[in-house]
Amino acid sequence: MSKNNFMSIDNDDYETHLKMLQSKPEYIIEPKRSEIGKTYPGKYITPVTTTRGIEANLRPVNNIGCYKPIKVSKPIQENNCCIYPKGNPCYIKPKHHPCPPSYCPTGPTGPHGETGPQGDTGPRGPRGKDGCYGPRGPPGLEGQEGPQGPLAPQVWIQLYDRNYINEISSDMSFLNLSNDGINPIYTTGGFELTTTTTTNDTLILKNNGYWDINISFKYGFDYATPTFGDSFTPVFEVLLDNNVFYTFSNTDSIHNGNTFLKTISSNFLLFSNNKKPKLKIRFVDGFNFSYSEDNTLKVFDIIINIQKFKKKN
Repeated sequence: MSKNNFMSIDNDDYETHLKMLQSKPEYIIEPKRSEIGKTYPGKYITPVTTTRGIEANLRPVNNIGCYKPIKVSKPIQENNCCIYPKGNPCYIKPKHHPCPPSYCPTGPTGPHGETGPQGDTGPRGPRGKDGCYGPRGPPGLEGQEGPQGPLAPQVWIQLYDRNYINEISSDMSFLNLSNDGINPIYTTGGFELTTTTTTNDTLILKNNGYWDINISFKYGFDYATPTFGDSFTPVFEVLLDNNVFYTFSNTDSIHNGNTFLKTISSNFLLFSNNKKPKLKIRFVDGFNFSYSEDNTLKVFDIIINIQKFKKKN
């Protein structure tokens, strides 16, 4: 007897044992120990379709009614039979596996057909982000010298008398443009400085046409008994041929200290049909003379630059 309580048989008795085993009654699957005492309907497994490793030991302690319990392990495939030739714990009837399918050889590849016509171009994709700027390249070769530019203006004048101060004590007062008159070093000639209502208050230009005018001057005063924060707006006018052509206007206020000082300037283009255009500057109004210690508004450092821009055709 083997350790599994099964007797080994010769292979010659295989068929005899198989017929004997197949002629026995049907067997019942053993219930679990946790379900002892319950009644179960018969669940039959024939020896041809049973499981392998059937343990034939009868255990009376597990008998339930008239059932003959056996212990069943993992199921086996159809046509397998649990019999025990010569010392093998389980003998499985070998199956004959079919030969693997054979593959026919592949024939040679035929020639490729002609390429079809090219399709339409697809839509353009979105533009990507701009890349970083590359390093600056080396400077190029110096170009050829350009044509000679026009000559400097042949008609011009500058007035600048830094020593003279206009002391204005009333509205509608004309300014002395230069107490020294015209310095021949700073003019091409042909200009005149004359007096109309105030000394040297009228500059007579050389001829008619377009003129480029630049005017700059300062105004200020010493405080009397100032009221800090009070504001005033002095107005100055440029007259061409006794008509107002340009206006200087600025809003100021009394601030801390003993003296008020302001610089104003402007550049503009002037045109006149007169053969000898006349230019004047006057203070109009907008200043309370009681703010000043001597009741005067001082205007000084007058600079006037004029040059001919275009002749009248």
